[in-house]
Amino acid sequence: MPPPAAPAAWIPSDLPLPPGTFTVQDFTPQGSPSGTYQAILAVPNRLADFVRYVAAQWHDAGWAQGRGEAEQGEAENTYSRLAAAGGGSGRQGGAWRAREAYCDKGTVELLLILKK
Repeated sequence: MPPPAAPAAWIPSDLPLPPGTFTVQDFTPQGSPSGTYQAILAVPNRLADFVRYVAAQWHDAGWAQGRGEAEQGEAENTYSRLAAAGGGSGRQGGAWRAREAYCDKGTVELLLILKK
């Protein structure tokens, strides 16, 4: 089995992920002509800890989140770059869905979608 890959290169460097996060599968077409990127990541965290991490760290890094939703074993939300952050033009953001991995309650399966 190959070693885990680092988080996908298209993930903005200012969108913090917990240490040890790695890409399981990148679904982004070569060159992403639509500007939409998506991947499954493995995050070494419990679900509640991951949700708290994202709520604190992403806002501090210049990313706002929507209201979000959670049910047993799963949480999801939308996110976008705050207007004053990043200095670029256009809107950048997407959605995420995190759920507990079935065999390891200390790992979260994260579906991350980004529209650039």
